[in-house]
Amino acid sequence: MCMSTAIDSRLEFEHKEPIRYTLLLGMAFPTLKHFTISFWIRLYDNDNDGAVFSYRHNRKGNVFRMMIGNSMEFDMWQANIKTNITMQSWKWYHVIWTWSSTNGEWAIFIDNTERGRGKRQDIANVIPNGGHFVLGQSYEYEKSWMESAFLGDLAHMNIWNEILNAREREEMYTSCNFMYCGNVVQWADFRKGTRGAMKLRWPSGIISAQCNMEIVENIVWVRTPAVKNLTVPCPGQEEQAHRNDTYDTATRTCQRTQNNEGVWSKAYIDECVTEDLRTIKLDVAAYLSNSKVDEEMIIEYCKRLQNHTLENVYSNPIDVATVIDVLEDIIKIQALAVVMETETLTDGQRIYKKTVETIPTFQQIIEFSKIIISTVNSLLKADNDRGWNAIRPQGVEGDTLLKVMEMFADVVARGLEHHVHSNSLHVKEGRILVVYDWIEFKIEMQHMEEYHGYLYPDSVDRIEEKISFNDGSVQVPRDIFSTQYNTSFPDIFAISSFRYMELAKQLPNHNIRSLSKDDHVNTPVIAVYLHINEADLPDNFSEHISFSFPFLDVMCRVFAVLIHYFVLCNHAWLMNEAFNQYIVITYSAHSHGELTDSGSMFRYYFLGWSAALHGIVFGCWLDQWSDLSRIHMKGLWIQIILVTVAWSFAFLSLQMHDSVIKYLYALMNTLQIQAVIKSRQKAKKLVNQTYEADDPSMESFLAFNIRETLYQENLDTVPLAKSPKETKDVTRRRKPKALESEEEVRADSDCEMVTTV
Repeated sequence: MCMSTAIDSRLEFEHKEPIRYTLLLGMAFPTLKHFTISFWIRLYDNDNDGAVFSYRHNRKGNVFRMMIGNSMEFDMWQANIKTNITMQSWKWYHVIWTWSSTNGEWAIFIDNTERGRGKRQDIANVIPNGGHFVLGQSYEYEKSWMESAFLGDLAHMNIWNEILNAREREEMYTSCNFMYCGNVVQWADFRKGTRGAMKLRWPSGIISAQCNMEIVENIVWVRTPAVKNLTVPCPGQEEQAHRNDTYDTATRTCQRTQNNEGVWSKAYIDECVTEDLRTIKLDVAAYLSNSKVDEEMIIEYCKRLQNHTLENVYSNPIDVATVIDVLEDIIKIQALAVVMETETLTDGQRIYKKTVETIPTFQQIIEFSKIIISTVNSLLKADNDRGWNAIRPQGVEGDTLLKVMEMFADVVARGLEHHVHSNSLHVKEGRILVVYDWIEFKIEMQHMEEYHGYLYPDSVDRIEEKISFNDGSVQVPRDIFSTQYNTSFPDIFAISSFRYMELAKQLPNHNIRSLSKDDHVNTPVIAVYLHINEADLPDNFSEHISFSFPFLDVMCRVFAVLIHYFVLCNHAWLMNEAFNQYIVITYSAHSHGELTDSGSMFRYYFLGWSAALHGIVFGCWLDQWSDLSRIHMKGLWIQIILVTVAWSFAFLSLQMHDSVIKYLYALMNTLQIQAVIKSRQKAKKLVNQTYEADDPSMESFLAFNIRETLYQENLDTVPLAKSPKETKDVTRRRKPKALESEEEVRADSDCEMVTTV
């Protein structure tokens, strides 16, 4: 990558006469076994066949060139290859040409889309170095210079000595800063090689006012020029569009600002939303703009949305996003409805305010809460996973849902607070608990002086709703509010909590494979909120809040032990197989009859250990069977050691985590170093003394003699090189004369520099 924004320019090949072209000067063209050539091009007349670039070698002749006119074609090693690629006039295209000498395979990409590919053995030759590379003309082909002249604009020509992968090609095409530059030839290398009536215009004008690519409303909006409309198929209907079947579309406009910048307008996606859901969305949006709201009407809209989520399965991500948007609008309407009407009284000296009515009522708040939580529960059910998984960027709607539910809890808390202040509800009665399969909600009003802590789920919750404590809990201790902060907090406040059973998999996560991902296996999401109106938090209370996931904690420990056990005990099981062989050998050695499989296997295990221990105690290693027993007895002790070490590391890993891996690495590294040292000592000893003829390793003295013999035979066939002095003289005699000096380049260049503002 390079900083090529400062040289964002284009070469203009306006006319065939007088002759104009651009040479690659000041550097030698290298040998290429593979290449990737990338450039931006705009044709003036697509009926004119012109050479975009060509490369000629003094001894090899014309090596390759690319021609563009009615269609694109290229010549390489005297072979002409035509394609069906066409280009419109006065439109910028990004072209990438890749080629490999391994099998003669080539490919052409137009605007990051593969438009041509082939393989020919007659072009599978390495490109020699030291030739002449020219832009806008052809080197002495069958046509003359002027007949093969290119008419158009050329910009950001770069050459690599490798084949770029798909990710690099995409980034190069979508980049607005032209940050990719070739490692063989860069665009800046052509600036001093202009010849004839050339114009170098800055900036290039490839990237004018435009709107960059972004993902909005679960749709990828590609880069679009200003004052252009972009129409794309709705999510899930791309196949219908590809087959030219009927499909719904989403539309968006790229607008131009006064500063000549592109700005996206709001996306129009109504066609992508289910018709019934779209009707609910429009009705709620219209009611939100109404100056006067009614609680009964709000409940009616809530029930309509609730019924839709109960009766439908959402496979379209836009439907999932629309449900969340409608929820947000309904909660905003509810926030407008939460008021406490008062009247002013006076006794002549002092003014009093008396609460006349609190809207909505406590029962209406409970009903509103149950409907909203029921709607979210239906949205989170497993039947809608297809719609959730299609959301782009992944996790954005899950994050939005958390924010909407936080707003919902704040609105409910404000309604309960109004009832407590109006004395229509006691603090201890200000409690709402709603429990469903996929979401649980609880809110409690608290008095500062009587606060004894908050726990969800507490004993009352578990008795009333039979809520499982093992699914996770949250606790806000009573000492969280120290006495020095009592003056800054209101007397009445609320604490709310949510427990989402499987929302974690719908939240944003790492999209890089090398990074560790969050644990989403049966992981609940627990959120707790403190509602204190406009009061400022004097301290960070997060560290005082405790969460508990006992089920997951035990499971993680079990998995940690098992993983370490199976990995580290791998060799122990191999030793166990050796132990079984030892049992069979011992049985046959001490048996005078034929070996039979009858009887319990416990007999073999017992016999194997007892025989081994007997051999240690009494030293009965006298015959060939005893030699086998001695070998396998070593395996038995190694088995015991490996099992002990494996289990020790498994349980130590619960507390030491990464340290266990480091210790294992150090242990294995030490063993490797020890093996290398022993190998070198053995080789040195064999060289100084003698060798064992049956040692087949490469460290043996016999192998050393073989290598010496092979080396001497190969050395006799290698021709002697010239002396350094002679080589230097030959190089100096054969050094070609420079094409053009820097002074000549600057003096002869007649390029007209044009700057466009």
